[in-house]
Amino acid sequence: MREEDGSRAATLDREDLFIVSKVLPHNAGRPDIFESCDNTLDNLGVDYLDLYLLHWMGPVPLAETVACMEELVAEGKIRAWGVSNLDIDEMEDLWRVPGGSNCQVNQVLYHPASRRRARCAAGCSNPPRWQRSPVATA
Repeated sequence: MREEDGSRAATLDREDLFIVSKVLPHNAGRPDIFESCDNTLDNLGVDYLDLYLLHWMGPVPLAETVACMEELVAEGKIRAWGVSNLDIDEMEDLWRVPGGSNCQVNQVLYHPASRRRARCAAGCSNPPRWQRSPVATA
């Protein structure tokens, strides 16, 4: 782990943290996803992420993104992967892709101003939903 000044933090054990990051859709394919993950690991000063999320759907085919995520798992750079902000139709497309059932979570935005969107994603029973509510917009 790194402090703000770039020095290593000695007070935290990595095993006590659950670190999540996201890859932007335009970086979710070959070779960009690997460089993005490496940059995140370097910036955080860690050897692996506990969870790596596709931020939302984009131009890269899901099959390519899933294959890359599975490679990152095999390389030990991430422990698990998931998605963020996918609706029911997109989740169903994901589950049809080889390896798509390895998706661990669909993180969805949820606060009073966004309840309609959360209801749309609520129909997904697999994987579990991770609802987040940014304090600044709630």
